[in-house]
Amino acid sequence: MLERLRRFCLLTERDLNSDSMKTVRLSVLRIIILTGLLLAGGVVLHSALEAYAIGAHHIIAIILSFYLVLLLALVFSFRFQIISSILLITCVFGAGLCILLFVHDFELSKLGLLFVYAAPLISLMLFPLRVTVAIMLVNFIPFGFLLLWQTPISFLKLSIDLPDTHHYVHILLFLFFNLCIPLSIVRVFSTLKRNTHQLRSLNEQVMRSNKLYEEVFENSHLATLLTDQPGTILKANSKALRLLRLSLDHDVNLSTILTPKHNSEKKDDFWLGQNIECLTTNKSIIVINHIATTEQGHFIFQLEDISALRDLNHRLLTNEQQQKVWRCYDTLTHLPNLNFFSRLIRKHLQQQPERMPGMLIIVRICNIKQFNQSHGYSAGDGLISAFAKKVRAVLPAKVMIGRIRGVKFILWSPLPERESDVSAYSKSLYQQLPTALPVEGEDLSLAYEFGATVTPASSDCIEKYIEQCESALEFADYYTNPIALFNPKAFAEREAELQLVEELKAALSMRELCLWLQPKVNAAGKVYSFEALLRWERKPGQFVPAYRVVQLAEQYGFIVTLSEFVLNDAVRLLTEWRQKGLPFVLSINLAGPDIIDALFFAELVSLATHKPWLVDVLELELTETSIITQSQLMYEKLGVLRKLGFNLAIDDFGTGQASLSLLAKLPATTLKLDRSFLTDIPTDTLQVKVLQTTIQLAKSLNLELVVEGVETDLQRRFLMRLGCEKMQGYLFAKPNTQAYWHRQKLFNINKSSEQVQELTQAPVKPMLA
Repeated sequence: MLERLRRFCLLTERDLNSDSMKTVRLSVLRIIILTGLLLAGGVVLHSALEAYAIGAHHIIAIILSFYLVLLLALVFSFRFQIISSILLITCVFGAGLCILLFVHDFELSKLGLLFVYAAPLISLMLFPLRVTVAIMLVNFIPFGFLLLWQTPISFLKLSIDLPDTHHYVHILLFLFFNLCIPLSIVRVFSTLKRNTHQLRSLNEQVMRSNKLYEEVFENSHLATLLTDQPGTILKANSKALRLLRLSLDHDVNLSTILTPKHNSEKKDDFWLGQNIECLTTNKSIIVINHIATTEQGHFIFQLEDISALRDLNHRLLTNEQQQKVWRCYDTLTHLPNLNFFSRLIRKHLQQQPERMPGMLIIVRICNIKQFNQSHGYSAGDGLISAFAKKVRAVLPAKVMIGRIRGVKFILWSPLPERESDVSAYSKSLYQQLPTALPVEGEDLSLAYEFGATVTPASSDCIEKYIEQCESALEFADYYTNPIALFNPKAFAEREAELQLVEELKAALSMRELCLWLQPKVNAAGKVYSFEALLRWERKPGQFVPAYRVVQLAEQYGFIVTLSEFVLNDAVRLLTEWRQKGLPFVLSINLAGPDIIDALFFAELVSLATHKPWLVDVLELELTETSIITQSQLMYEKLGVLRKLGFNLAIDDFGTGQASLSLLAKLPATTLKLDRSFLTDIPTDTLQVKVLQTTIQLAKSLNLELVVEGVETDLQRRFLMRLGCEKMQGYLFAKPNTQAYWHRQKLFNINKSSEQVQELTQAPVKPMLA
């Protein structure tokens, strides 16, 4: 009964939190009418009986008419709120005027005006302000009338006096002003208080989001600007301020500090585009890129200074003869570049009368990197130039020499008549190369690697044999095999790898890759989380190993695209779980370059800001090796992700070279111990001590420890004795498809929340003995 009354008076939690004025006014209206009917019912009934006893039937008619008007107002409140409100105000005015006009006790009759004076207060809660002002003005009429009229009013010679009239009037005034009006005002204040609390909460969320956005904005590795639609700079990070030489003490418009370099650019909003070249006030050349438009209609830009590149390009284009040299010869060594060298070989093969086969060799200088680090790049250029002069001096005149790029040079020489001399001849050329060169007053030892192949007597496709040399060079190693001849089998394997890469890119664009799931459990085998593992079924029943997929993506430069696929699919899966009420955490594997990539990092920040629930159920795993090989910038970005709420796990811990100081500096929350730690557990005493030390290390750093590769129950029980409570491995479950896991009992979405919790805590049946 009480719940129905709350719903009728719109006092439920949903109604109280509503910011609709229509809801508030309807609630106030029903509270006043209902309390008036319920609380004054006894008074009305008693006065009607007393009037009946003395034969004052007109009083009974007046009383019933008022009660009927209130009942009609209550009925009309369901569909006609305005009519119901008008009836209520009419009833209040009528009650006051009845007491004033039909009660002969003048002092008592004046109390009727209190009902009239309360009408503006009720109107303020039910009608717009202009209606309330009108009622206030109307109230001046009875007020002035009362001031001027000093004797009892006898209207139509009608009287509603009863023996207990003074009691009835005071009781009605008491109930009206002590219950009806306060209850309705309390209803209004309740909504105002709740709305104030919600506004305060939303304001705090906005402030936290703004603080995070400012941190990400400032830590961007590029100069970044935020402007309004006319181009006025609203915000700029420190890199942009230094590049544009601004202080932002006053409003600055892009059109006042930037001028489009090309007259074809539109004048008003020339900056809205990609790769727009502009001149700054100090004549520097920058490229401006419009990268995003915010929901508020503001623009985000990134700037890059290309003044040095344009200056270099200008110097190259000033001399037409120098352009010809650049097209044919390497400016540092004055040797033919690769394109010109290929034309020279082709022409030589066409002109030679004896039509002899030749040997094509790519030479790579091995230790130039260490030399550059010790002496600088300018000294390294000097070394390369000196090497080119020395090689031309020591090699036979029939050997043609060119430079490919960097530390790679190319040689061609006609072969001796006997085919068996191929290996010996390449070795003889190798031995003729200078073993040392004088650099800055000391002799520097040089090391080389050869990639060689045999060219036919006549060939128009020199590029094919250059590619064979490149393939052979990949198998050369100065310490074990400095001279590598082209191997068709190795070349075929490389071609197969390139084909695999193309198929992988196509499969990624067609979203043919998928995520399999493997549970993480506690020591009792109860599931608390899942790890998403990448799978690619190249052909039906033929899966490419996940490590191979990641290796190819890293080697050929699309690891970030692959990680974006994993992230998007994981977010899709977690969203589906959330809609079904499934309480599982999902971890995904990322690589170091993913965090460095600005767009991928921005995607993570956007997810944390617009889907804050996601940071509690999405865990990011990075291998120990990928972390220690990255720059300080990655550690800073990991810190930002941790502040956003993401849980960070160090995967394959123990296989890399992470120091304790690095481990303490990383904002990680979890260590995943590599399966190699369990190889000889528990028979190997030393291995057990290492495992114990690692567990204690994780506890001392307040890190959660998960042991991978648990395959036997003996390992599980031993790990429990050592204090390790989180595990993962084939003992509990192998990785399997999402559809497989969704068919399991712990994913039964038809259960109640208590049953889902019970099923989630049910042990997973071990797969291995």
